[in-house]
Amino acid sequence: LPYILGFIVGTGGAVGDILNSIVKRTLRIKEWSKTIPGHGGVGDRFASLAGTGLVLLLLRIMGI
Repeated sequence: LPYILGFIVGTGGAVGDILNSIVKRTLRIKEWSKTIPGHGGVGDRFASLAGTGLVLLLLRIMGI
């Protein structure tokens, strides 16, 4: 079970990054902010964390 949960949570991080990229391309912007120049800003730094957090929240709601 720990390996399966690790895979699911890791996949959530990747999905968060992909969704972030889709939104940025739809809005035609390169970086969310100029806070961290060349790295996409703070939004890009926390995109995978947001995806992981959403997966963890859903797992918690499901009682896993």
